[in-house]
Amino acid sequence: MMGVTRERIRQIEAKALKKLQHKKRKDQLADFSQYNYDEK
Repeated sequence: MMGVTRERIRQIEAKALKKLQHKKRKDQLADFSQYNYDEK
């Protein structure tokens, strides 16, 4: 699959999850997830 090993995919996933756990990113995601897309 695209020349990427399972280990590299695991590393990328672990790094992404670690970034998502950072408080600043958590706050940004919380704001984003509470946005009401139906209102225009």
